[in-house]
Amino acid sequence: MENESLKDVVLFGTGGMGKEMILLVNSINEKHPTFNLLGFVVDDEYYLPGQVINGVKVIGTTQWLIDHRHSVSCVLCVGDARERLKVFDRLNGLGVTFATLIAPDVYIDDTVHIGKGCIVTFRCMISVNTTLEDGVFLNSDVTIGHDCLLCKCSTVYPRGQISGGCVVGQGAQISSCSFLAKNSKIGENAIVAPLSAVYGKVKAGTHVLGNPAHKIDL
Repeated sequence: MENESLKDVVLFGTGGMGKEMILLVNSINEKHPTFNLLGFVVDDEYYLPGQVINGVKVIGTTQWLIDHRHSVSCVLCVGDARERLKVFDRLNGLGVTFATLIAPDVYIDDTVHIGKGCIVTFRCMISVNTTLEDGVFLNSDVTIGHDCLLCKCSTVYPRGQISGGCVVGQGAQISSCSFLAKNSKIGENAIVAPLSAVYGKVKAGTHVLGNPAHKIDL
């Protein structure tokens, strides 16, 4: 490692989110050198020795990550919130350390609490007294109001707007361009479909769509 002050990180997962995390890491480093990106790590069934993704090598499997867990942090590149929660819990149980990535152009109030392994991408805004628990993922242009709670591994996709006092349960997913009115509560593993508006409660494990959002069966 050229700079001993840089933190060694790997990207877990080589899909679309993994490619986007290369961009995020590079953007952070351009503003303030922080991370030494070693490469991708994948589960055994996806491992292809010598594979290169957008200029970044796949360097090993989950076992490699376990073997290096005391010296390397992991960026969890799993976009689906429910699957992200499963993988986070599995790796966390194996003693893996997670890196938190925050884009250089976001606004986050000083009163905001951010857990381990969170990812906050470009042009997001997080207002006062909000909490992001471990593994939360905010995609680009997301707005989070005051006094919100985003539980473990919940995910908000581009241009999602969450008003003050909302709770988003663990593993829940707020899809692109959706809106949560003040004090709305989204149950764990629920999905709010794109372009939807929620004005109250969404039960755990349900999928809602529309304005006002209503339950749908898939």
